[in-house]
Amino acid sequence: MLPDCFSNSTQMYRMFAPTQTGVLNFAKLPRIEARTRRRPTDFDLANQMPAHRPSVTGELPLNKIRSVLHQPAAGLFILRWAVAGSLLIHGISKLSNGIAGIQGLVTNTGLPAFVAYGVLIGEVLAPLLVLANRLVVPAALVMAFNMAVAVGLVHAAQFFTLGKSGGWALELQGLYFFGSLAIALLAPRKS
Repeated sequence: MLPDCFSNSTQMYRMFAPTQTGVLNFAKLPRIEARTRRRPTDFDLANQMPAHRPSVTGELPLNKIRSVLHQPAAGLFILRWAVAGSLLIHGISKLSNGIAGIQGLVTNTGLPAFVAYGVLIGEVLAPLLVLANRLVVPAALVMAFNMAVAVGLVHAAQFFTLGKSGGWALELQGLYFFGSLAIALLAPRKS
C-alpha cells in the first residue's frame, strides 16, 4: 500500500532510488502536508460539491453545457447590440423630434446651448461605432459619460428613489451606464 503522495510504484522507486553518488535525491520527494484532524463544520458540509455521475464519455453533463455556452466573443456581441442598439433608438428619436427640450435643460444649468448637441454624439455616433465594432472603447466611454450627464441634468432627484414597480427609478439609465462600462472593459484591444 503506497502513501497518498505517490501516484504509483514507479514514482516511488524514482524518488528513493540511489543516485550515482549513492545519496538519495531528497529534492525530488513530494511534499507531504501535515493534516490536522477536525470535525467538519456546517460551512464545510454546505460547500461540498454534490456527487454527480459522469456521463458515458467521462465528462459531467453540466461541464459539457458550460463548454458549449462559454462564448465570450458572442456574449460581448450580444451586449454591444443590446446596449448600443437600444441607445441608438433613443438617439434616432432625438434626431427626428429635435433637441429643443435638451437645449432648455442645458441653458437652465448655465451651460451654452451647443452643449446639447453632445447628446447626438452620445446617443447616435457612439452607438453606431460600437455596433460597427470600431473604436469600441472610446465610443462606449462616451455612451457612459452621456448617461452620467443625463442623470445629472434630468434625473438627479430620482437617484435614491424607487419606481412604481418597486425597482430603482433609474434602472434604465443604470443599465445603459453600466452596460457601456462593461463594453469598454470587455472590448478586445484591436477594436
